[in-house]
Amino acid sequence: MTMTRQKCQMIGREAQEALEAVARKHNLTVIYKGGSYDDTNTTLKFLFADETTDGTAMTPEFMALRALYPEIAGYEFYIPGRGYVKPIGWNSRAKKYPLVYQNLSDGKRYKTTQSLLTECTPERRSDA
Repeated sequence: MTMTRQKCQMIGREAQEALEAVARKHNLTVIYKGGSYDDTNTTLKFLFADETTDGTAMTPEFMALRALYPEIAGYEFYIPGRGYVKPIGWNSRAKKYPLVYQNLSDGKRYKTTQSLLTECTPERRSDA
């Protein structure tokens, strides 16, 4: 039987669910970071990270965001046309789309330009 992309993604999701019990035991968060595969095997990557007091994973991307923009790291904002979002990371290697945020309505992660930071003003910060 050969490995396919869909099979590897399914294994990754199931492995993350299994590893979450171990992560909870050690007060960590587990994040599936993708992997690679060939015809006969797959290599999966997982990140175990500490959490902030509000439950945000302390990933290297979040630490970079917090160092550069401490006023927005970990807060929720309302952006017209996008709804409530939460900036969760900064990818310093991505020149065009360095900011990573999570849409709170669907839970998906998105990359965007630095211009979103101009829309993240304190008066748009939610109380949630």
